[in-house]
Amino acid sequence: MADGAEARSNCVSTCVQPERSFLDLASGEIAVSRDTPPDSPAQYVGITYQCVGYARLWWMKNRSLTFGDVDTAHDILYLTEATDPRTGAVMPLGRSLNGTAQRPPERGDLVVYLADREDSEWRAGHVAVVVDVDRKQGLVALAEENYDNRPWEDPQAFARRIQMFEINGRFTLLDVEPSSRFSADGGRIAGWVYPVR
Repeated sequence: MADGAEARSNCVSTCVQPERSFLDLASGEIAVSRDTPPDSPAQYVGITYQCVGYARLWWMKNRSLTFGDVDTAHDILYLTEATDPRTGAVMPLGRSLNGTAQRPPERGDLVVYLADREDSEWRAGHVAVVVDVDRKQGLVALAEENYDNRPWEDPQAFARRIQMFEINGRFTLLDVEPSSRFSADGGRIAGWVYPVR
């Protein structure tokens, strides 16, 4: 759980359950259903136990923002606006491309992974929420669902940490654990998305 947004595992990244999650903004309660709850003020979160739903849930609980439907997690990189689910106010979104970004990732940003149509694990890409950035150590802590089936590194704060490099004022994220120089299972990060205030 990171910042009140509980994460669950669906055991493998290729598993998709035919249920959707909804958030009651007043109570903070999550409802899981195959259909939209009738006569409910609940806001759509996403497909249960998937990374896009977790990112949307974290934003709703911590930023009072949501974003529109996307076919894949990778498509989040191309979103141009978010909406306050309580007021309907629209906010523009910015994006930084990995490797050329002049703005480092910040807490609350959505890290978006590239889709790889040839690899069933990465066919839709992935998205995770930045919950901490340590520029001195070059580490970014992420909160997420459906990345792997391991317990979170810090169950009350973050799932895992990845490496960040700053080269000549440009930022690059690598899906590699802090103590390693290699990742057989990691994905390629496309960039990060954030509200422009």
